[in-house]
Amino acid sequence: MSDILTQMKNKSELMVALSYTALLYNNKYIAEEVIELEESMDKLNYEMGKKILQKASEVSNPEDLLSLIYITEATESIADAASEISDMVTRGIDAHPIFKEAMKETDQIIARVKICPDSIIIDKTLQEIKLQTKTGIYIFLIKRGKEYIYSPKKTFVLNEGDIIYGIGVESGKENLQELANCKLH
Repeated sequence: MSDILTQMKNKSELMVALSYTALLYNNKYIAEEVIELEESMDKLNYEMGKKILQKASEVSNPEDLLSLIYITEATESIADAASEISDMVTRGIDAHPIFKEAMKETDQIIARVKICPDSIIIDKTLQEIKLQTKTGIYIFLIKRGKEYIYSPKKTFVLNEGDIIYGIGVESGKENLQELANCKLH
């Protein structure tokens, strides 16, 4: 059960970050990915429900499983909300200027940076360059061509032209842009 709950937690966190990214950059491709992830969350939610029901027959007090039901349903609600945000983008509804201003006011920002020629991070793994340590930005997505790589592993090798999406502190964005030798707005 814990593996399913971990997958749900990780996917819901990713979906929230991606949905805000899709809205902030008006990116329909990312929005569509969030909607697809929500469908996989529905399946995980169903599987978790089955596991909880199976476990209920094995425990002396089935009420002990209530917290798992609440957590599962709350995580599903988070995924649904992220999907609703992304649906706005797919329908062509632009982010209101207040949203964009609010994103500037948060402690954490979403950075979108392209790796350009002569960048010192080309052909290096995320572990080698220690991006999160050097920049304070956690890389949650990389776009390579038309492919999106979610939660890239430490062994992921960066290429010229990759677009890095990260979440972190404002000052880290400039450091990330410097390392990538490029930036996107």
